[in-house]
Amino acid sequence: MLDPIRVYFKRTVLPSGIALVLFVLVGCAVEPSSGDGSPQVGEKNLPAAQQKPSATQAKMDFARMMKELKERQARIPEEISALPVEQSPFLLYSLDPDGGMKDVVNSKLFHGYRIHGKADIKNAEDKRTLIDAFVKGIRESDLSSALCFNPRHGIRLVVNSSTNDFVICFEGRQVMVYGFDDNKDILTADSSAAVFNDFLDKFHLKRAKKTY
Repeated sequence: MLDPIRVYFKRTVLPSGIALVLFVLVGCAVEPSSGDGSPQVGEKNLPAAQQKPSATQAKMDFARMMKELKERQARIPEEISALPVEQSPFLLYSLDPDGGMKDVVNSKLFHGYRIHGKADIKNAEDKRTLIDAFVKGIRESDLSSALCFNPRHGIRLVVNSSTNDFVICFEGRQVMVYGFDDNKDILTADSSAAVFNDFLDKFHLKRAKKTY
């Protein structure tokens, strides 16, 4: 049950802003010694913001986060489908799943992942087919994910000068989002992997050694 939290707050779990999520995880795992949810010895004199939340508060936080995630997962497919993909620049990437330690984008890296190849998709029907497959995976997500992030596919869609990047891990059923919807990550099912792999082959893009 912790997977959605890890995905939903991936960027805060990374080195820069971990405090709240750590407190939630600790609160889920450890009951206060008093058994009544009161702070443990040594915590009573800490400012409220630095005290670990009680198990009850952690459960409430988890429920709130899951509610927000479900609402986003229900909303995002329609918003992505509504993008004018046929008229927009569209790049498809084949990625090496190893890497991603640094969020770097250049001719060799797509948000830290080595680019095996990329294709500038010109045909409107091809663009729509890829986006429809992408949206299908999001809709079919059961809100679970694996404890890995090994992306082998990526999409860049430029709409009205706004760049929207999606780093897709069908193996882990997660998508890291850049630009679109305030950079909030989303979940996917692995059902659309075959469509993406077909397009990698269609455009003669090298695949990762271990495909998915």
